[in-house]
Amino acid sequence: MVEFNKWVAGENEKHDLTEEEWDEIRRTETAVLTFIREDSGRIRSSHKGMTVFRHRDFENTIMPGETWVCSLEKKATYYFAKGMKRVDSAFLFELKKDQIEEIASYIWDQQRHIIEPLLDEKYKDITGKKIAQVAEETGQIYEAEIRR
Repeated sequence: MVEFNKWVAGENEKHDLTEEEWDEIRRTETAVLTFIREDSGRIRSSHKGMTVFRHRDFENTIMPGETWVCSLEKKATYYFAKGMKRVDSAFLFELKKDQIEEIASYIWDQQRHIIEPLLDEKYKDITGKKIAQVAEETGQIYEAEIRR
């Protein structure tokens, strides 16, 4: 995905992170997570097949339906997430072209099995209509030629 160290360096400049904070970020496992509210009311996400809960310091920051770049603290069978950066429209508008291409490539690699059938369905209909249109136009041209 987005080259993490470059992103963190940019955030370091923006937010004046200390060297200890920077070192902790480099040592920590990170992930981009979307949080949901379960029927039971718990707010969670998942990473590598394991449940991710909000770290207690982020219970009032990370809300259901939001996507965050998180540092993860691993416990025996689950993780605690600390929000580093909320992925919202402002975050997306700040991305550079090469970062967008990298994200798109990552999404294609990870979700191709979902995306490909959707594209096939959409473009099968579009190309079918275009083929019919071209065939009709070509037929009209040939008919006009035959009449002449």
